[in-house]
Amino acid sequence: MTIYIGSDHRGFELKNKLLHSLKKEGIVAVDAGGFRYDQADDYPDIAKKVADEVLHSPLSLGIIICGSGAGVCIAANRINGIRAVETHDPKIAKASRHDDNTNILCLGADFISDKEAEQVVSGWLEEQFEKNERRVRRIKKLDKII
Repeated sequence: MTIYIGSDHRGFELKNKLLHSLKKEGIVAVDAGGFRYDQADDYPDIAKKVADEVLHSPLSLGIIICGSGAGVCIAANRINGIRAVETHDPKIAKASRHDDNTNILCLGADFISDKEAEQVVSGWLEEQFEKNERRVRRIKKLDKII
């Protein structure tokens, strides 16, 4: 599995720390940008880039970081096939994978510590989708909304 991780300027430092910790754990993590701190960048651009990578790379997941996590989550969820969740709670992250098969995790760098972010990411990555008829049916309904 490959994890694509991207951020705007407000999430730039946390993105780099998470990239390092994921790689240290032996996880294939790809930096999807921003590649340098740029205060003029826009979070919808990076959200789209990560979402496109996830959609075109089977078995991949994405992590997107901005200041609050909300902006990148809104942007990612506008793309059909993306099920993004914004959370700072490992239990919610796990539930989102288990119940809704989320494929992008959104984090708010202004509201989470590095250690907390690592815990959320770990919980999210460890959990598996409970692929039963009811959950699959709900995801198909979501895909028809857009």
